[in-house]
Amino acid sequence: NQEQTSTDKAGALTNLINIRRTLKKFAQNAQTRLQKAPAIIREQGVEALIVDLSVFEGGTIADYLNLPYVTMC
Repeated sequence: NQEQTSTDKAGALTNLINIRRTLKKFAQNAQTRLQKAPAIIREQGVEALIVDLSVFEGGTIADYLNLPYVTMC
């Protein structure tokens, strides 16, 4: 059915747009954390990190600061 195909294509395009927006937001958040978190963590005297699984850069920040960390989900 031609009408169904057009609807499916529109839905797929909407999904792709939403995925792209979500990934862009994750990238923006990661960039901000990578730039700002190390100084704040040092300033606060943090000795270890508990990193949420969705914070992909958390382990990188911990490694950069030479801090032990665990990832939780």
